[in-house]
Amino acid sequence: MLKGKGRLGLAGGCKIVASEVSMAQMTPQVSELLEKALTLSTEERRLLVSRLGETLEDEVADEGVEAAWDEEIKRRVDDIRAGRVTTIPGDRLLERLKARQRDA
Repeated sequence: MLKGKGRLGLAGGCKIVASEVSMAQMTPQVSELLEKALTLSTEERRLLVSRLGETLEDEVADEGVEAAWDEEIKRRVDDIRAGRVTTIPGDRLLERLKARQRDA
Protein backbone atom coordinates (compact mmCIF):
# COMPACT_ATOMS: atom_id res chain seq x y z
CA MET A 1 0.00 0.00 0.00
CA LEU A 2 1.25 3.47 -0.84
CA LYS A 3 1.10 6.09 1.85
CA GLY A 4 1.38 9.82 1.89
CA LYS A 5 0.48 12.52 -0.58
CA GLY A 6 3.26 11.98 -3.11
CA ARG A 7 2.58 11.81 -6.82
CA LEU A 8 3.39 8.88 -9.04
CA GLY A 9 4.33 9.30 -12.68
CA LEU A 10 2.45 7.07 -15.10
CA ALA A 11 2.88 6.34 -18.78
CA GLY A 12 1.85 9.22 -21.00
CA GLY A 13 2.77 11.81 -18.38
CA CYS A 14 -0.36 11.17 -16.28
CA LYS A 15 -0.08 11.76 -12.54
CA ILE A 16 -1.92 10.07 -9.72
CA VAL A 17 -1.85 10.91 -6.04
CA ALA A 18 -0.47 8.04 -3.95
CA SER A 19 -3.31 8.35 -1.44
CA GLU A 20 -5.76 7.74 -4.30
CA VAL A 21 -3.99 4.47 -5.08
CA SER A 22 -4.28 3.22 -1.50
CA MET A 23 -7.93 4.31 -1.35
CA ALA A 24 -8.64 2.39 -4.57
CA GLN A 25 -7.26 -0.78 -2.96
CA MET A 26 -9.58 -0.54 0.06
CA THR A 27 -12.84 -2.38 0.42
CA PRO A 28 -15.95 -0.20 0.58
CA GLN A 29 -16.27 -0.96 4.30
CA VAL A 30 -12.72 0.19 5.02
CA SER A 31 -13.17 3.31 2.89
CA GLU A 32 -16.33 4.18 4.82
CA LEU A 33 -14.58 3.65 8.17
CA LEU A 34 -11.68 5.81 7.04
CA GLU A 35 -13.97 8.62 5.96
CA LYS A 36 -15.70 8.53 9.36
CA ALA A 37 -12.38 8.31 11.22
CA LEU A 38 -11.06 11.37 9.41
CA THR A 39 -13.93 13.42 10.84
CA LEU A 40 -12.76 12.67 14.40
CA SER A 41 -10.72 15.13 16.42
CA THR A 42 -6.96 14.74 16.54
CA GLU A 43 -7.13 13.21 20.00
CA GLU A 44 -9.88 10.77 18.98
CA ARG A 45 -7.86 9.72 15.90
CA ARG A 46 -4.77 9.29 18.08
CA LEU A 47 -6.70 7.02 20.46
CA LEU A 48 -8.16 5.04 17.55
CA VAL A 49 -4.77 4.53 15.94
CA SER A 50 -3.26 3.53 19.26
CA ARG A 51 -5.96 0.94 19.91
CA LEU A 52 -5.74 -0.45 16.37
CA GLY A 53 -1.97 -0.70 16.76
CA GLU A 54 -2.40 -2.66 19.97
CA THR A 55 -4.61 -5.17 18.19
CA LEU A 56 -1.93 -5.70 15.54
CA GLU A 57 0.71 -6.31 18.20
CA ASP A 58 -1.56 -8.86 19.87
CA GLU A 59 -2.08 -10.92 16.71
CA VAL A 60 -0.51 -14.34 16.75
CA ALA A 61 2.42 -14.68 14.35
CA ASP A 62 1.86 -16.75 11.27
CA GLU A 63 1.66 -20.38 12.24
CA GLY A 64 5.10 -21.92 12.52
CA VAL A 65 7.05 -18.75 11.71
CA GLU A 66 8.31 -18.23 15.24
CA ALA A 67 9.32 -21.89 15.56
CA ALA A 68 11.03 -21.82 12.16
CA TRP A 69 13.09 -18.76 13.16
CA ASP A 70 14.03 -20.39 16.47
CA GLU A 71 15.27 -23.46 14.57
CA GLU A 72 17.20 -21.31 12.07
CA ILE A 73 18.88 -19.31 14.84
CA LYS A 74 19.83 -22.51 16.68
CA ARG A 75 21.23 -24.00 13.45
CA ARG A 76 23.33 -20.91 12.75
CA VAL A 77 24.71 -20.74 16.30
CA ASP A 78 25.50 -24.47 16.19
CA ASP A 79 27.32 -23.98 12.84
CA ILE A 80 29.43 -21.19 14.31
CA ARG A 81 30.27 -23.11 17.48
CA ALA A 82 31.14 -26.26 15.52
CA GLY A 83 33.40 -24.31 13.16
CA ARG A 84 31.34 -25.19 10.06
CA VAL A 85 31.16 -21.52 9.11
CA THR A 86 33.56 -18.63 9.40
CA THR A 87 32.33 -15.35 10.79
CA ILE A 88 33.37 -12.03 9.30
CA PRO A 89 34.10 -9.07 11.61
CA GLY A 90 31.55 -6.29 11.14
CA ASP A 91 34.04 -3.67 9.97
CA ARG A 92 35.41 -6.02 7.28
CA LEU A 93 31.89 -6.83 6.13
CA LEU A 94 31.05 -3.13 5.84
CA GLU A 95 34.22 -2.58 3.79
CA ARG A 96 33.21 -5.39 1.43
CA LEU A 97 29.69 -4.02 1.06
CA LYS A 98 30.97 -0.50 0.32
CA ALA A 99 33.41 -1.88 -2.27
CA ARG A 100 30.62 -3.90 -3.88
CA GLN A 101 28.45 -0.78 -4.01
CA ARG A 102 31.24 1.24 -5.63
CA ASP A 103 31.83 -1.45 -8.22
CA ALA A 104 28.16 -1.83 -9.08
